[in-house]
Amino acid sequence: MKEISSVGNPTIKELTKLNKSSKLRNQKRCFLVEGVRLIDEVQKSKLEIEALYVTKNFIEKNKNFISNFDKNKLTLISENVAKKISDVETNQGIFATVKMRENSQIKISKSQILILYGLQNPSNIGTILRSSIALGIDHVILCDCCDLYNSKLIRAAMGASFKRNIYQINDIISLLRVLKEKGFKIYGTFVDSDAKDITTVDFSSPCVCIIGNEGNGIDDTVGQFTEKITIKMRNDSESLNAAAAANIVIWEMTRQSK
Repeated sequence: MKEISSVGNPTIKELTKLNKSSKLRNQKRCFLVEGVRLIDEVQKSKLEIEALYVTKNFIEKNKNFISNFDKNKLTLISENVAKKISDVETNQGIFATVKMRENSQIKISKSQILILYGLQNPSNIGTILRSSIALGIDHVILCDCCDLYNSKLIRAAMGASFKRNIYQINDIISLLRVLKEKGFKIYGTFVDSDAKDITTVDFSSPCVCIIGNEGNGIDDTVGQFTEKITIKMRNDSESLNAAAAANIVIWEMTRQSK
């Protein structure tokens, strides 16, 4: 087994940068995952693991887990190296570089689609993806959002970001035009007293719901395609954050399809 003990090793420098740089992740078409649970989710999702980096302590405690991997992909690293690579305070001593799944064409069929537009908080996005998968949204599309392979997003999503029905796109307007032509109802969430109460919306037919940026919501360019809906709250309440609002939207969308 190969061994790396120095934090100055070129491979370790690149792994550290990979964890922080979306530009490098896109250039290399791979991302870094750490911890048993997330690496197990990677395996379940059939994504390709390029290499594994493990500490001696991890191997001694997790021989059965390690036995599932090709030994040629394993590199033994020191505890100092693991600490350098890790994005959390206490790491488990196992890391994997994983090939990105190339975006396949979005299947526009009878579906419920959630679009996240302009969201930048990785924890919010991860939480939304987790709820979407758990409750059965057909497709989740990210546009102008935080990088899908951001380490905080990956941890918050708990494996949901590895699923095949998660897409990243650059052109939301072209997509909305196609969806409208296909007969989809397009809803957008707004803090607006004139918007339709979400509890009265019929989500049973093919539909799209757009969740906007945490601070600015949905801009007019995208808003022109939507029917405005809102989550009614008490007058003395602050607006919900994107994750809380999205979870309510997801629940309302999916409960009608059960």
